[in-house]
Amino acid sequence: MKFLQARRIIWLMNSANPQEFEPSLGERVTRLEVQVASMHAELRGMIETAVAELKGMIAALSARIDAQNARLDEHSRRMDSLEAHMRKMNTTIIITGLSVALSVIFGVGAINSSLISGMTAAFQAGDGSTRWRATVERDIGELKTKFAEMDARQRRDSAELHKDSAELRDEMREIRKLLERREAAPERGKR
Repeated sequence: MKFLQARRIIWLMNSANPQEFEPSLGERVTRLEVQVASMHAELRGMIETAVAELKGMIAALSARIDAQNARLDEHSRRMDSLEAHMRKMNTTIIITGLSVALSVIFGVGAINSSLISGMTAAFQAGDGSTRWRATVERDIGELKTKFAEMDARQRRDSAELHKDSAELRDEMREIRKLLERREAAPERGKR
């Protein structure tokens, strides 16, 4: 279009009477107003399109950020739950280890004491094999009793451990229920 306008201007300049071919001032103003209105409409359309595209991009970016924040919140909740579970498990393991160690120490001490006292008594008595056999049988009976006590202690400790584990599982279920309620509660508020 500019090329045609330039040719027209050159032609008008070369013509003998430029006033007869030149449009009047009113016609020029009208043409300019039409061109300005056309450009204004085009620019407005471009601006509206650009604004709509920007709004779409911002909405998509906002949705991605919200999804990332939700994932980070869920990860944080899981880590907190895992940390609490590990603390409880650590305490349970330490208590169980100490109980077993003490049971073994006391059991070995009792066995050692029983054997030493039995052997000392047998050697000091010197009454022959009958008395010695009776002492050994008595010591064996004591050892069996001590082993039975140790076994009972170990079973009791194991039962306590199972009880603690069951309580821990119950607490984890309650925590999960609370987390599910907590996750469900904000969704109700958003709707």
